[in-house]
Amino acid sequence: MLACAVALAADAVVVSQRNRHFNPDHLAIAVGTSVRVMNDDRVTHHIYIDSENMRFESGEQPVGKSIDLRFDQAGRFLVRCAIHPTMRLEVAVK
Repeated sequence: MLACAVALAADAVVVSQRNRHFNPDHLAIAVGTSVRVMNDDRVTHHIYIDSENMRFESGEQPVGKSIDLRFDQAGRFLVRCAIHPTMRLEVAVK
């Protein structure tokens, strides 16, 4: 299922991790937007971004914990889980 969220600058967007998927799995946000990634799953996750304009690694993200990401540059970013390689969150920042 394709889910998408759109946010204006200064809005906070919440993304859930459930059943080893990001929900929504596509975001279109403005530069300066923060994204809170909440582990609503029954398993530990480990999110990361490895792009030219942004590098991030959460380390272990236990059940019930959230990670805040701030996107300060325009571009396209892929958020992944190092534990569950099929998990993908695509973020378009304008």
